[in-house]
Amino acid sequence: MYSVILALSGSPLFPFLGHSEWAPFRQEPRLNLMLLWDLTFDRKCVNFQPPYSPLFAAGVLIAMVKRHWIAALCIVYFVIFAFLPQDSRYLMPLIPLVSIVAAGAVPERWRRAAAIVAIAPAFAYAAFRIAKQGPPPIDAAQRAAYIESRIPEYRALQQAHGARVLVRGAEQLRYYGGEERGRPEDFDYVLVSKRRYSTKPEGTLVYADAAAELWRTERRSATNAR
Repeated sequence: MYSVILALSGSPLFPFLGHSEWAPFRQEPRLNLMLLWDLTFDRKCVNFQPPYSPLFAAGVLIAMVKRHWIAALCIVYFVIFAFLPQDSRYLMPLIPLVSIVAAGAVPERWRRAAAIVAIAPAFAYAAFRIAKQGPPPIDAAQRAAYIESRIPEYRALQQAHGARVLVRGAEQLRYYGGEERGRPEDFDYVLVSKRRYSTKPEGTLVYADAAAELWRTERRSATNAR
């Protein structure tokens, strides 16, 4: 993957160490002493990602009690995490390592029951999400409403009616037709996520709501004039 990043961006460490278009999203280093709690119960602190199983926190504590080298690795990783965007996905490499240590601490006669306990939170969370969000959408209107509830910038993207849109701060919209890389003058519109991006692009504001703004670029204006 570092080779892919190097080929696409020119730096194997993109977007770190140097200027990049992701610079507005960087933050001051912050060592979070409540990280294990946030991963499980306070998702807004880790970019609203799906919660980790409570057993991950238990596994880290088991590794520390056993004075396993994985515990030291976790501590180093948590310190490094303070310099990264606060997104729980960056901690996923620790999951299999912590799981192995925790599983090794379970006595042989209890392992079958422990496996059931380990799997149970996944099914419980799936049932919770279905109860909270309702069943999956089955038509276009339900699909649009569902996407807007998860990605509030989606409504602004729809106002472009299929034209080329450069997205700033809402990378999820790439799947729905937005593009993240390029020069604004090569696009018809620039969409700015209010929660992630504060810089105003050049052009004409054509749509705005609580989540995003859609700006018509000079290219689009010139095309309309012709």
